Amino acid sequence: MSYYYFTISERECILLMYHNQKGITQIAQALGRSKSTIGRELHRNKGRHGYSSHEAQNSYTLRRRACKPQLKVMRSELRTDCKRLRTVLVT
Repeated sequence: MSYYYFTISERECILLMYHNQKGITQIAQALGRSKSTIGRELHRNKGRHGYSSHEAQNSYTLRRRACKPQLKVMRSELRTDCKRLRTVLVT
């Protein structure tokens, strides 16, 4: 089973429908998503002033970046360690 992330336009649709007093069921039917998916989206991205599609998109982007390993940093550290070992082994 694959998972499809919300697009910014879907998040804006959720925002508009939610602020127009539409229920989670109606929003889910309009977007072709499950009720639990909409509920999680609203719960996960609710701030002090309620749901914001732009804040939700920014949070999504930050979470995606945070979950990926930063290989360049690891490689540079490894490179530094290799240089240090070479100098120790040569001398």
